Amino acid sequence: MEEFFSTIPPWSKTYLIACVVLAAVSTYGIISPAYYLLIYQQLFRGQIWRLLTAFIYFGDFSINFLFHTLFMITFLPNLEKMYQKKRGDLVVMLVFVMALVLIFSTIVNRHFMMTLQFTEALIYIFCKQQSDVICLLYTSPSPRD
Repeated sequence: MEEFFSTIPPWSKTYLIACVVLAAVSTYGIISPAYYLLIYQQLFRGQIWRLLTAFIYFGDFSINFLFHTLFMITFLPNLEKMYQKKRGDLVVMLVFVMALVLIFSTIVNRHFMMTLQFTEALIYIFCKQQSDVICLLYTSPSPRD
């Protein structure tokens, strides 16, 4: 496990740790999940962290959390490795994707938790940039024969 964790690139590792910490804090009742959701009235009252936690919180520990974490730990490190020499470009891409997800989620009024949309957007970007890779969602991506 330690060897696997040491191979994860830094942005992906930080994201994974944040997801696990938020799920643990929520699952064990330390902080209510209502503090993670993007509620604009609360955002305008100074709770700026909601912009970030809406993209990190996958829910309490459950099978849903496990699959979302699996998707992120499969595709985000691969994207990060593709941008290894251009980390600034990766950060700009992630912020841009978050902004687009935020805008479109607000338009369709599904703006409380945006982790699913964010995950799907990153999977789409990975698949478009790696057209020679077969993307199996429940296992690792594999090269085409």
